[in-house]
Amino acid sequence: MTRIKLLLIGVLVIAFGSGCTVKSKEDEMSKVAQTAERAFEQDKMETTVDFNGFSLYLPNKFEVVEEGSSNFILQKGDQVYILFHNPLEDSKSQVNLDTTIENSNYSLLKTFDAKDKFGYVLALPRNEDEFELQIGVGGVKLTTITSLHNLEKDAEVMMQMANSLSYQSEVQ
Repeated sequence: MTRIKLLLIGVLVIAFGSGCTVKSKEDEMSKVAQTAERAFEQDKMETTVDFNGFSLYLPNKFEVVEEGSSNFILQKGDQVYILFHNPLEDSKSQVNLDTTIENSNYSLLKTFDAKDKFGYVLALPRNEDEFELQIGVGGVKLTTITSLHNLEKDAEVMMQMANSLSYQSEVQ
């Protein structure tokens, strides 16, 4: 009889623990969406780096590792970020999102629509605790691989960067 009770208690502990893990992922995804939306709605961050034809807010400790005509590889510590921008797409463009979600199995997709811009946050699971995080504003898309624990802070800083990109014709 004691073994049955212990087995039952063990099963309940495992079931309860699994439920908490799932809930914490759901909670984290909700926080990520809220944080990305707040960053999307903020005023543009002041740009800190000028490139050929555009400028961008690049937070402290971020560096440009590789520069192409429409793609940039950024790095902060060991974490790599890919910035893609298409000057032919305006700030209301949804083309980056549309091409991404066609064949995606995402854990999070939240879109944001304002009078003058469209944005989104997308998290694609890679394994139990690792996600591909994508942030987009119009023709700008940032992508990184991050942990569940870092999703929220990465989403915030990536949205600030994507939101800040200004082409020379827009800079006054």
